[in-house]
Amino acid sequence: MLHRLRPALVLGALALLALPAAASARSFEATYPRAARICAAVAAGQPPARLVGKTTQATAACDALKASFAAANTTFTSQAAPLDAQMRAIGDTARATCAAALAAHNPGACRSALAAARAALRPLLDAWRTAARAQRAAITAAGSTFAATIRTLGQSTVVTDPPPPPPVDPDPIGIT
Repeated sequence: MLHRLRPALVLGALALLALPAAASARSFEATYPRAARICAAVAAGQPPARLVGKTTQATAACDALKASFAAANTTFTSQAAPLDAQMRAIGDTARATCAAALAAHNPGACRSALAAARAALRPLLDAWRTAARAQRAAITAAGSTFAATIRTLGQSTVVTDPPPPPPVDPDPIGIT
């Protein structure tokens, strides 16, 4: 019974190979939840107490983090998209070959097509994993740099934002 179920299991595994790129796409807020809250608060003019007076530097750190995140995702997508297309084509070919072989009552041809597909997919999947590791490393490094910058800003007592402008007198000549 298992010999009849095995091609279906392998075809299911081949179908799952189409998922890696979609599974790795996470938003900025999901990747850096705390940093996203800090950046949103700074952008809204409500920075945390430790960053009051240092919003210019905090905004620059947020912009650098967002740029690094976008660059890591763009690099990964540019590397993973061709691999995903190749993996999908190999899977489609294996499925079609298996369907034709099983319709012709030739399970040996199906097994050999699946073995060939696995062999062809192995280096592509290794390349995809390498790209995913590089993306994770870049995202982790960017997050660590942001955290160190915010920590340093929070510990600093020097206020770097320019002082607010003096209040404007609504009645400059004193008539009221």
